[in-house]
Amino acid sequence: MISATRLILTAGLIGFAILALGLVWTLRAPTLPALSTLSAETLDPDQSPNWYAALFAEAAASDRWALARAAARLETQHAPQQSAAWHRLTLAATQVAGMPDREALRALLEAYRVAPYTAPQDMVWRVEFAAQYWPTMPDIIADHTLTQVTVLGQIGAAQGKRFQWCERFPTGGLKTAVCDTLTAPA
Repeated sequence: MISATRLILTAGLIGFAILALGLVWTLRAPTLPALSTLSAETLDPDQSPNWYAALFAEAAASDRWALARAAARLETQHAPQQSAAWHRLTLAATQVAGMPDREALRALLEAYRVAPYTAPQDMVWRVEFAAQYWPTMPDIIADHTLTQVTVLGQIGAAQGKRFQWCERFPTGGLKTAVCDTLTAPA
């Protein structure tokens, strides 16, 4: 049995670690100019990938998707092996076009190419993105998505999300694949 003192000490250390990580992020977070001074056409092409990722986040939060897309494009040029950069471009291009356009689909395919089995939260994002536009997804992306579902089926921590999908996704191949991961033997 864990003593109360040990439990409090552990909780305190975890809290300290979280604060320290937040401080490191704050110290390392890039400084951005005011969004009102930026446009997609006038972005500095010589910033760091982190700068473009931060700009994407600010622009997306302000519903300035053309600026977010421009930042994501530059981020993918500077960090082409970062699947998260390709995810950002996928999202921004989709928001600008109103649905996944050719640029968004190419960016998503590139994310699959550079990191086919990335962190579970990234695989979850990919599945949820594809599910949102499932009827319009090209076969190659549908196949990648179904593979992500299979991989997530082997990750116990993703079970709650898969239960949600099994309930929420419309009837069809994606829903069947998700629900099958919940009943398949481990």
